[in-house]
Amino acid sequence: MNLDWQIFCKSTTGAAQLPGCFGHGGESSYLQWLLSAWGWTAAVAICGFLLALAVGIAIGTMRTLGTMGATSSRRTGGAEWAG
Repeated sequence: MNLDWQIFCKSTTGAAQLPGCFGHGGESSYLQWLLSAWGWTAAVAICGFLLALAVGIAIGTMRTLGTMGATSSRRTGGAEWAG
């Protein structure tokens, strides 16, 4: 199996082979597209993780610091703890 790795060094606007696999002056190579896509994927994943972490911490803190009377009456269906 013989793979053509030079495809990554070709210009996306034409069939020109770019020196060093990175375009200059507005030209870009397929390698640049690939690296850009990986960068965007990582950025969106990190932002999603941080957003989920912040929301989870906020909701978890609100549940933990809630008033004990309201929390206990909700859990017992309105009856107060008699223990």
